[in-house]
Amino acid sequence: MERVDYILDALIQFNPDLMEKDKYETLRKQLVLSDHTQARMDEMFGKKHGLAAIFSFFLLPLSFSILLFYTQSNEFIIHFPFSYILNLAIWSSLILWMLWWGIFHLITDVFITKSAEKKWASENNKKRDTPFENKAFRKGFFAYICVVLIIMFGVYKTNLNVLGRAYLSKDADNLCADSLNIKPGEGLWYDSRYNCISCDYSLSKSDIVIVRGDDDDFFGKVIGFPNEMAVINEKDKEENFIADTKEVIIPSKSIALETSDCERKIVKLVETKKIKGKTFKNISQFFGKRR
Repeated sequence: MERVDYILDALIQFNPDLMEKDKYETLRKQLVLSDHTQARMDEMFGKKHGLAAIFSFFLLPLSFSILLFYTQSNEFIIHFPFSYILNLAIWSSLILWMLWWGIFHLITDVFITKSAEKKWASENNKKRDTPFENKAFRKGFFAYICVVLIIMFGVYKTNLNVLGRAYLSKDADNLCADSLNIKPGEGLWYDSRYNCISCDYSLSKSDIVIVRGDDDDFFGKVIGFPNEMAVINEKDKEENFIADTKEVIIPSKSIALETSDCERKIVKLVETKKIKGKTFKNISQFFGKRR
């Protein structure tokens, strides 16, 4: 059944009236070219080009992730190193996968198929031209690697991987944030480098940050730093409502945030490791000068 085209040849020779000659030749050519494409795909992940696939999908993204982690960990605080590297590796692999199929495989296959069609028309030769295919593969792989390295260099120079997108919930009452100058449902960019105190990317008062919550992420305005006094709201543990306020000294590795639940402002203490980053509305702010 893998060479069903031979059966078709025998049927057409037995009864030429089954299909017009031109239509049959077109179908025959499509079947053969499809078979060649499938064979090249098998070789891409087999013994012939398997090392190139392993390098592209595993070694390259892993090496890039480790290098980027090592570089960025010297520039700002990374609170969860394992998940940070894992996310980098996953996104790198997905991008490389799309580039592999979108640039390398697709363009190379189209180029080889066009050459095979011309050879078929001039010589009526249905065999694969493997030397030509290998040459096209090498050139295509070189172009693919160049594109990948350009993208990786761009991410490396701009720290683009620390840029994220968050949305203020339309439904959650505690995220109604008039005092934060954010509209429910509005999308904000955030820079995950700004998650620390007294570092190169330190937070400042009045910065709006996004925080990892127990259930959902939430937004808050920075109003106090360690060793400063802050008046915070306390919740009744049983009734789960604001019961009282008290003045405290903000402990180390924590900050005071002002949030809102539509009717009142709430001040709470948050550990800096829970801060995902500082938010901003215009993406151009991400590429501005570092504070």
